Amino acid sequence: MSKALAGRLLGQFPLSIATSIAFESLFNLEPPSDAPPYVRRPKGNIKPITTYKVIWINLRTLLRNIDGAVSNEIQNLSSPLDYYRVLTSEMAIIDNLVGELPEESRPVIRYFTKNYENLTRIWSHALFRDVTAPRLQVYAALERNVMAYFAEDIKKGSFNSNKVVIADTFLNLDNKAALISHYPVDLLLTKGEKFIALVESHTGAIKEKAEWNTKLRDGSKYPRIPFDKSMVQIFGDKENMLSPQTIQIRKKLGELSEKYHWNPLTTRDRIVTTIEMENEPILLKLVKDCYR
Repeated sequence: MSKALAGRLLGQFPLSIATSIAFESLFNLEPPSDAPPYVRRPKGNIKPITTYKVIWINLRTLLRNIDGAVSNEIQNLSSPLDYYRVLTSEMAIIDNLVGELPEESRPVIRYFTKNYENLTRIWSHALFRDVTAPRLQVYAALERNVMAYFAEDIKKGSFNSNKVVIADTFLNLDNKAALISHYPVDLLLTKGEKFIALVESHTGAIKEKAEWNTKLRDGSKYPRIPFDKSMVQIFGDKENMLSPQTIQIRKKLGELSEKYHWNPLTTRDRIVTTIEMENEPILLKLVKDCYR
C-alpha cells in the first residue's frame, strides 16, 4: 500500500472516514467528541442496519471516500492498483463488521458498479455535465482503471457475481433495501422493488423518500419538488452528474409547487394535472417526456 493511502484518515471503524461515518450511523455508534456538527445519528438504541434485508454499496462511492481521506499534505503517487487493493480490503472489513451481527438480523451486502453512459438514452432530457477540469479528468481515469480491475477479477471468479454486480443501468431489487451511493440517480434506477433509504457518507444521515429531494441540485431552494426521474432531469442532481434545464423552467415549476402545495412525495399524476390546469403546453410536454 502506498504511503498516501496508508495514512488516509479513518473513522471509528478502520475504514476511510466518510465510509466509516455511514456505517457508524447504521450501527448507531455515538459520534466522537470532535465530530463535525452535521454528522447525524439515529434516535434511540436500535441499529438501523438490522432493519434492512439488503444494503447496496456503490463501489465508486467507496473509491471516492478513499481518495477523499488522503491528506493534501502528502504527495499522492498511488497507482490504480494501490487504490483497488485498498478498496477490496475495505470491502472485506465491511463484510466482517456485518458478519458479526446475529444471522436473523444480518443484511446481505451487495457491491455494484455501473455504466451511466446509457442514461441519456433512457432519460431523453438528461444532460451530462462536461468533465473538463484536468483534476476531474485525472480522477475519472483512476475510477475507470479501478473498475476495470473489478471486471477482470469477476471474470476470473475472484468475486461472486451476486456479491459484486456490474450493472448496465438498473439494479434489480427484490427486498427491503438501503443504498450507499453519492450518485442520487441510483435511487431511481431500479427494477422490481424501490430503495427505502439512502445512507449518506460524510453525514451518516439515513434518509427515506420524503428527504430525497435534498439530492436535487439547489433542492433547498425548492423544498416542494419531489425527487423523481422527471424532476432530476429538470433540476439536476446535487452530485452535478446531471446539468439542470434553464432557470426559467425551474423557477416556473417552483412557483407551481408552491401554488398547488406539492411536497417531496407528490406523485407524477398530481404534478401533470396541476401543470395542465395552468395551460403550459411546452412545460407540460417537457415534464411528460421526462416521466416516460
